[in-house]
Amino acid sequence: EFPAARTDPGNQTTLDLSYRHIGEQHQLHAWATLISTERTTQDQPAPDEEGNWRISPHKVHYREGEEFELGAAANWQVTPKDELGLFGSYGHAMRARGISPGRATDTAELAVSLHHQMTPRLSWEGIASYCHSTTGYNSLYIDEDGWNNDPWDRWSLLGVLDWKVTDYDRLTLNIERYLRHGLSEADYQGYAVALWYSRSF
Repeated sequence: EFPAARTDPGNQTTLDLSYRHIGEQHQLHAWATLISTERTTQDQPAPDEEGNWRISPHKVHYREGEEFELGAAANWQVTPKDELGLFGSYGHAMRARGISPGRATDTAELAVSLHHQMTPRLSWEGIASYCHSTTGYNSLYIDEDGWNNDPWDRWSLLGVLDWKVTDYDRLTLNIERYLRHGLSEADYQGYAVALWYSRSF
């Protein structure tokens, strides 16, 4: 480690554009986000003539890739106790330039949900979702350029039970079944269970 080494990450600019519609039986939220990062300057260690490591006068310069996302979420009150929801997004992260260029990544997500109000204090929700990414991390799957390139898909079914115990206390149970599949053999599947307690003051 070199305590005297310095890193100047530069500035990051985020631009957000969004639209919201709130109706009695229909809500819509659409957005677009752009994140741009300036050049990062970093001190570089190097050995001197005697073989001791020092801070080199030559600095490393690189720039993280821009990130862009488009998304929309909508829900409809289909019955007095049932609400249907739809969600979709697309994101693109450009490749970095400089010390570790990496690869550009595209990610798409889709989800559909149904919420049912059983009683004024008890409700359940079912959510089915799908995600696709063009690049994942797996050191065993390297392309001809020497970069990791393991696209993957993830499917998920999530059940949520929400109980408003009192006006201040709430219990929420989440049960998820998921499956991940990629081009390599690093596939996996499983279950996730979470129980949440929250209290308002």
